[in-house]
This record gives sequence, structure tokens and C-alpha cells, in this order.
Amino acid sequence: VDHPEGGIHHETARIACAILANNRWDGFLSETRAGPPVKEGPDGILRGQNYYFLLSHDSANEKYAVVPSFGHWRFPHDNLLQIWTACKPPSIPHDRRLPRHNGMTGATLARDISCRITNHIEGTEHAHLVPRREERWFRENGMFRYANQRPGSEPVDNSKNAILLRSDLHTIFDQKRFTVVPKSSVLLIHITAPTFELTNLYHNVSLQPIIGVAIEYLLAQFA
Repeated sequence: VDHPEGGIHHETARIACAILANNRWDGFLSETRAGPPVKEGPDGILRGQNYYFLLSHDSANEKYAVVPSFGHWRFPHDNLLQIWTACKPPSIPHDRRLPRHNGMTGATLARDISCRITNHIEGTEHAHLVPRREERWFRENGMFRYANQRPGSEPVDNSKNAILLRSDLHTIFDQKRFTVVPKSSVLLIHITAPTFELTNLYHNVSLQPIIGVAIEYLLAQFA
């Protein structure tokens, strides 16, 4: 969907494959089993039918472990790609305090004010990046270290793990029909289940400015 005639953003595809290969950021894509790497740059568009993810130029016959599910994936603490860390949202200014008594919902609403995609104010909801159903994964991977923990709340329920979305977009976000990825050092919407409407309205649309959100949770949501 990254080209009118079909194709996908090279670095987005490469990182997705690297995650499946247990965070092998050094891997590359090739149109053949024996290499060489594709000629397209990181922001180029891959338009071929099939690609192979290789770990080295000599790994044509090398087998590597594949992470079978999100629950088996281990978060790469202190080993994030530069393309992700370069898009790290700024922290909330010290002179702008979020309400502590309204919980995650009130904190996210006070911080974002409007949908972080459409900028609409009415009909918005907080949307988890790492969803509640993955709370066990969240705990096992020590993801609380990036949280703004509130007394009495679950670690997954923190405003750094949420953005404000219009309710219809929240629904399809939870259905994994789109994600947020860095392209050319900007966080953009990437449609993963293309339809004519979603692609034309939202694909490669930049987010509204976001603050106080952990880039680590955005990467986990992508995974």
C-alpha cells in the first residue's frame, strides 16, 4: 500500500522481519535466498512478490529461530534501533501537570485533548498501545520501567502506554488494522489490513503531536 501499484516501505518490512527473528537488527532483505541485499534504501518501496530475510551474506542455508507469537517475544531493552529512538516523543513539560485522581482516562484526555490522528475532540477514548490482554507479557518483560505508575493501578494502565483516539479508530486500532511506525524520522500511520477507505484516509498520515508517550510502547504495539 506504499505505492499506487503496490509495495511496502522497505525499513518497515525489514524491522518486522527482524522482530520475528528475535530482534536481529543486522538482518537484511533479498530477492533471492543467497542475497545480495535489495538495492532500495531504507525509505524505498519494495514492489517484488517475494523477499527473504537473511542474517549475513553467507547465511543462504542458515536456519534461525523465529519468534512464534507476541507472547514469546522478548523486548529489546537498551537495544532499540536509531530510527525508533529518533522519533521518541518529548516528555510532558514540568509546568503542565496531569490530573492524578482521574486515572489513566483522565490523564490521557488532559494530555492529548484531541484524537492523535484526526484532531477531533468529540467522541474520543484512550487507546492502550500494549493492550490489557498482554498484561502478563508486560510484567514478564519489565515494561513497567517506562511507565508513569499511579498508586493502585495496574502497570499496563498508564498514560505513557496510551494515546487518545476517536472511538471508531480505537476499535480498528485494537483490531490491529493499523499501526504506528517511523518513516523518514516521522511517526506515521501504517495500514496493515488495507481497504480503500482506510488506505485513502489514513495510510502514511502523520500523527498529531504527541508528548508523554514511551517510544518503547509504540515499538511493542508494532510488534
